[in-house]
Amino acid sequence: MRALLIVMLIWVCASVQADDQPPLIGEVSAQAILSLPAFERHYAQSEPVLLDEELRAFLTGAELVVLFGTWCHDSEREVPRLMRVLEQGDFSVRYIAISRDKSEPMVAVERHQLQFTPTLVVYHNGVEAGRIIETPEHTWLEDLRALSVNQTNAQ
Repeated sequence: MRALLIVMLIWVCASVQADDQPPLIGEVSAQAILSLPAFERHYAQSEPVLLDEELRAFLTGAELVVLFGTWCHDSEREVPRLMRVLEQGDFSVRYIAISRDKSEPMVAVERHQLQFTPTLVVYHNGVEAGRIIETPEHTWLEDLRALSVNQTNAQ
């Protein structure tokens, strides 16, 4: 009986340690994000999308910054969905993983005025064209189209 308890304790400890990956911090690749099981699972469950030419042109001329936390359930769900949209072109996308207390990397947190994760910030010519915070109002595709229309109307 005692041997069984010891084996069970070792098994539980090993299971916890295997799932306890350190969070990503700083600029990371899409591949690094998808190496995390929760992100990969949501990516696999989301459908690829098609971009219209107007949105493709808007995104091609933009700098896109995705700030997220590997510890954040909204990020686990929403970043893979956003990745499905952004993989439809050769866009300038930076993925920046933020610490749980939102203190690292401080330069990114301050520059992009991060409050909630995930946050997508869209820049055109170095000027913020808009942002989507936590979850899109409709879908990533629809909300990006709305940003595109707003940017076109502002010019």
